[in-house]
Amino acid sequence: MQYCSLPAAKTDCKRKELYQTPEGQYNYLMLVDNQEKSEAIKALLIQNVDFGGITLTATIFGPTEDDVRPSEKPELELYEDAFTGNPLFEQTKVRSLAGISFEYCIFKKTVIQFWNDDLSDYYGNYNGLPTDIAKDVLRESTVQFSVSIN
Repeated sequence: MQYCSLPAAKTDCKRKELYQTPEGQYNYLMLVDNQEKSEAIKALLIQNVDFGGITLTATIFGPTEDDVRPSEKPELELYEDAFTGNPLFEQTKVRSLAGISFEYCIFKKTVIQFWNDDLSDYYGNYNGLPTDIAKDVLRESTVQFSVSIN
């Protein structure tokens, strides 16, 4: 079992190894020790991703190791619940401009790098910001992702 790197904290979220089904699809299981966090992750994370004829499915279990229902809290609260404790997460904020409110999920300024056979990188690495990865793995949202200036 490995720790989850995104979106939950290392202390309360574990990811079991990816496994292939007899149909050739891939699944992974996230075990989250906190019910509120597990429900927020379930609401935010894309659970079925199709690429190249292959489906990757995420199953999220709460502290009782049962499937959880997605939380119905307001979006910004979901991000707060899901990311609190994650070392890459800084805060959520609301900003009003000309009477319009904008919601932000702010991550620390860091580069995430891992090998993924990326031919555009000499070493085959993916190099990106936490905001880039969040946009790829989380459901479409009105919440904007931002990188801290600190």
